[in-house]
Amino acid sequence: MDKMVMIRKYLAPHPDAIRLLQAPTSRLEVLELTSSFSTSMSYVLMLDAKPVHILSDYLDVRFKFEVFGLDFVVPTSEQERAARNIASYDSPLAFSFLFRHEWERPAASGEVPANREPIIRRRGKKADIPQDAAAVGVSLVGVSWNLLSDSRIGGWICYSDDDPFQLEYHDGATGLESLDVECDTVSACRWEEWGSSVGQWIAADAGPGM
Repeated sequence: MDKMVMIRKYLAPHPDAIRLLQAPTSRLEVLELTSSFSTSMSYVLMLDAKPVHILSDYLDVRFKFEVFGLDFVVPTSEQERAARNIASYDSPLAFSFLFRHEWERPAASGEVPANREPIIRRRGKKADIPQDAAAVGVSLVGVSWNLLSDSRIGGWICYSDDDPFQLEYHDGATGLESLDVECDTVSACRWEEWGSSVGQWIAADAGPGM
């Protein structure tokens, strides 16, 4: 499979802020933040009073092919003041990240109408990438937190497929399975290890556009 992939790119989250999600946390507050320039929604997580801003980002894989994902940054003091508390979790918890691969492959004969570009785009886990994929983009599309007190999903955040710059917060695990089936789930404590392996995979046989 690897020999056939011509372009591979990884929309990597910011490492300094993401490390805050690796530290032991006993209280989480979810704050909603509406942009002053648009109606887009993002969130600030208060991890034992340490803030992490989750927002949407994107990466051009190649011409007319981009992937969207989440990034983690430290919010400004103005953003912290503007954010509104919508949920709190008083429990030790651990975070997990959901990474999704999106790819383009050549369309087979008759697979698309003659007046369309002969390209098929799909998404899923790394293991789902077909041998004839021509371009692959990897991004972080969701983050969930597990309440260690009773071993259940407390909530999760992802970007909206309808509007990638609009993030969605979900209380509990409802709906997470529909995202989980097409993502590789990585615990926060394994993020550096996983990111390193992805970086090596991205660099291997790098083709045009890398």
